[in-house]
Amino acid sequence: MDRNSVLVIFQFIPRVERRKYFVQIGRKLKRTLNCSSVLYISDNQIVFFILAKNLKVQNHVTDTINGYQQTYNLITGRV
Repeated sequence: MDRNSVLVIFQFIPRVERRKYFVQIGRKLKRTLNCSSVLYISDNQIVFFILAKNLKVQNHVTDTINGYQQTYNLITGRV
């Protein structure tokens, strides 16, 4: 990935507590991929983990995710 890339990882959610799962996987991704933070968005069945190396790109992705969250009542967060 270059500094302007965005990595999106799709995952079906196992039958576990959602927020704990998102944080657990987010922490593993941060550690493994050496990223400053991991964003996630979920409809409570699937989750997208989103990583960006560039803070400006990450902020743009965050704004976009927040718009979807408000429109569709999705679960979002940052690890």
